[in-house]
This record gives sequence, C-alpha cells and structure tokens, in this order.
Amino acid sequence: MTFPGEQNDTAFPIFSDFLNASFPLLHSANFVELLDLGEPGNPSRLYRISGTEDDEEDESNRQQPYLLAAHIDVVPPGDVSRWTKDPFDAGVVDGEIFGRGAIDCKHTLMGVMEAIEYRFWGNPVLFLAQCCW
Repeated sequence: MTFPGEQNDTAFPIFSDFLNASFPLLHSANFVELLDLGEPGNPSRLYRISGTEDDEEDESNRQQPYLLAAHIDVVPPGDVSRWTKDPFDAGVVDGEIFGRGAIDCKHTLMGVMEAIEYRFWGNPVLFLAQCCW
C-alpha cells in the first residue's frame, strides 16, 4: 500500500541495488525468478524459487514449497505533534537510532535474504527463527 506523498522514490532503487549486490547467488540463480508485479514504480519484490518436481521413487528428495515474507515500508506518522522526535529525521541519541521505520521489519527481510543465500551456498540445513517477548 502506498500513500500519496509518502513514498521516497529515490530510496527504493538504491535499496534494490543493495539487495542485488549483497545476495548474488539469489539474484543469479537460474531457478529464481523475480516476478513483475505489473505496477510501474512499485518497489515491491516477489521472488519465485523453483523446487524439484515430485520424486515418485524418493519422497525425501522432494523440495516442498514455502513462503518467506517481509516488508520494508512504514505506515504514515499520524499526528506529528505527538512524536518526541521528528519522525522524518533520523539520528542517534544516547546510542539508539531514532527515525520512523528505522528497524521495523527490515531485520526480517535481511534474515530471509541471508537464509536463502546461506542455503544456496550448499548448506544442508536451514533454521529460521523470529522471537517476540
């Protein structure tokens, strides 16, 4: 979902280039397809990673489909007067990062991308965990 006047059209292409450079196996594998979402200017990415066909003789060799998801956008700031810091200004105060959407789900995206890249390097076991207290 995009809110008029809220999207930074210069930041998404820079981040897209960062993802391409940071995860070269994911972006060069012949069994990975970056799908066109059909909306010009939409910075969203949808990857299709092909598994193996059903193996009639060896069921343990089948690659089951799975879904990994994350988002990098942020919600509108609401009433800006209620913020203790300017939501459109990033900064570090007392060793903590402040800024609207500074962490949000970006850690999830990076974890998903790292996990896929890790698996593509030939590592046989992949564990993903996300915890909330």
